[in-house]
Amino acid sequence: MTVNHASELEALAEAFLGQPEPGRLGALRRWLETFDTSVFDLIGLFAMFSRTPPNRPVRRPDSASPPLPGQPDAARASWHTLEMFDTPHAAVKLFLVPAQSNIPIHDHPGMTVLMRVLIGRARITAWDWMDENLASVCFDREVKAGDPIYVTTPDAGNLHAIRAVTDFAFVDLLVPPYAPAQGRACRIYSGSPTGQSGQWQFRLSDIYA
Repeated sequence: MTVNHASELEALAEAFLGQPEPGRLGALRRWLETFDTSVFDLIGLFAMFSRTPPNRPVRRPDSASPPLPGQPDAARASWHTLEMFDTPHAAVKLFLVPAQSNIPIHDHPGMTVLMRVLIGRARITAWDWMDENLASVCFDREVKAGDPIYVTTPDAGNLHAIRAVTDFAFVDLLVPPYAPAQGRACRIYSGSPTGQSGQWQFRLSDIYA
């Protein structure tokens, strides 16, 4: 990422936070669409990380990560993250998720997140909060490289999980970034269907500072 490219993103993110209207979201989307990812040797990175522990294990008493719908409890999270850009207004992160592993159910409090898939396929399941512990499914389908940028906002699809079907790599643009001191910690949840169509009951499992 060049200095000019990073400065442009910072200006776009600051403007969006000041007035989060569709036009300003569109500008962030265009920035991410044109972001040059050809510098990443994704195959090489997957090979390297397959020999190292994941950088963000999930800690739970039963030592298992919260499952996606239809996924066994024994499945473990084993993804890697590369920080590319991080300021008070925006962050860009590269995620590498090996086939059949998952990023567990988590949220982005007060944040807008744009995802651009680089390689592979994954299933994303997302929920909208109905009250403190109850949420309804708003998105549940497979995404792949070449699909339109996937967007979550503070009020839509903010709680979600990702299950890699193949080796899966994507770039996230977070506006603003996680900041625990400002109430934007990454919270991990476990959940189960309530019996009502599309509704899930959740409990907080962990918080990452």
